[in-house]
Amino acid sequence: MTLIARSIARPNSARFQHGQAAAVQKRRHWDIFQKRALRFFKEVAAESEASGMFELLYVRSAADIARGNIPPFVTIFFGQHPVGFAPDGSGGMEVEGGCGLTLSQSSSGDVLALCRPFSTGSTDEHRVLDVYSCPSQITETVLEHLVQRLFSYAQVTSVWGHPNRMDRRRVFLMKMNHCRLTKGFSSYALEVVRFIGAEFFKKGVSGGA
Repeated sequence: MTLIARSIARPNSARFQHGQAAAVQKRRHWDIFQKRALRFFKEVAAESEASGMFELLYVRSAADIARGNIPPFVTIFFGQHPVGFAPDGSGGMEVEGGCGLTLSQSSSGDVLALCRPFSTGSTDEHRVLDVYSCPSQITETVLEHLVQRLFSYAQVTSVWGHPNRMDRRRVFLMKMNHCRLTKGFSSYALEVVRFIGAEFFKKGVSGGA
């Protein structure tokens, strides 16, 4: 039986070692990607402010959270702002916020890209834009397209938005892609949305981009 046990255990052990090495390599690629993504997000935030954007854009990563055991992520999101009086007749102001783009790496090394809409209340609504098997797949061109989709989603979902045909087309395709992708990633995506929302969107933001 020793030979049979060896023939079962050793090939599987080798395959697990291969899988572990692949996951570690993907995590190393994340560090390189994160620097590039943060740099580009900060450029977008600065240009938006310089052009007179109605709301500031903020850029954050897992390094901005003062505790461990969180998934690696980078995010760019709009701050909160009043959009009018609350419809409940209380005389208070209704506040809009939450719209953002987040890229987060799972334990397997895959990267999930998701978008949140503008909302005047607490919401877990989100759209999964894409799933990448390795951070190295997210090139500069891919990153640019993701940010374009963020702005289209902002135009369509904000009270102050003025969406054009291309914005509406992008959002429609986002919804279709979300339905296709979320079967295997819905739980992880929702966990990321809730975590990011609790840290930044729901409690507001402070400081520069």
